[in-house]
Amino acid sequence: MVVNARMFRRLLRRLGVGFTAAYFALVSRTAPKLATKQAAWRWLLLPQNAGRRMDNRPGSGQVEQIPGENGALVTECWGSIGAPVVYLLHGWGGWHGQLGAFVVPLAAAGYLVVGVNTASHGMSAPGRFGSKHSSGPEMLDSFEAIVRHWGSAHGVIAHSLGCVVACKAIVDDKLATQKLVLVSPSENLYDIVAQYGKRLRLAPRALDALLPTIEDISGGTLAEADICALAATGKLPDALIVHDLLDKEVPYAAAQLISANWPGARLHTTQGLGHHRILKDPAVVALAVEQISQSSSAAS
Repeated sequence: MVVNARMFRRLLRRLGVGFTAAYFALVSRTAPKLATKQAAWRWLLLPQNAGRRMDNRPGSGQVEQIPGENGALVTECWGSIGAPVVYLLHGWGGWHGQLGAFVVPLAAAGYLVVGVNTASHGMSAPGRFGSKHSSGPEMLDSFEAIVRHWGSAHGVIAHSLGCVVACKAIVDDKLATQKLVLVSPSENLYDIVAQYGKRLRLAPRALDALLPTIEDISGGTLAEADICALAATGKLPDALIVHDLLDKEVPYAAAQLISANWPGARLHTTQGLGHHRILKDPAVVALAVEQISQSSSAAS
């Protein structure tokens, strides 16, 4: 049988997962504290799959470097300086180019479109955890630093974990905005951590310590990353939630739960667009721009 490059990479990935789980299964039984710490640091490793590298920008915009905690945070913007701002906020391991399909219609509607790269993401410098690592709290700190530079927004279009970051910034009174579009918003992270620990085959003692260790290293609690709880504060504006039935990274049930607990949220369902292609679908883009532009004075 001829093994081509694609098959070989798939084989290596399968072996990698198997060897990693075998390692943690052994070490978590002989040295549970070490295994828990290593698993927690591994949690901070950013994914690098092709969907997160997708570039849907119409062309280069104005690039600006903003001082961050550990290095420059890079934004790219399109439109007229001084116009109402719309932030494009990526998810875990992503970058602003993924949301580039929103640029042209938003700029044409009279907005200053600001693409965000949080620390260790996209064009920005590595953050406090080093290259290719980050955390939800670090994403939040980066976004808030960028907001301090560009100012409050008319709207935000966020993807995946970026949806949590945007909502948290609003609830913490770090961002004032009128419009929200949340594409494929993240589910309850408690469940994800539990699944992650089980995939690593951590022994019970190490598994029990995993969540507090992750929270200690990352600098925030997972309770702060619950969109349903953030919506319950009553501080969030009305929002459009867009989610695909076949999303393999974040289950569609997450969007259903969020919309059920958020009176001001409207859920739009797609099918067959997954977690990343949804960001460049013309119908989704048009719907998001319509949501942002409703009752807008940007073009007047």
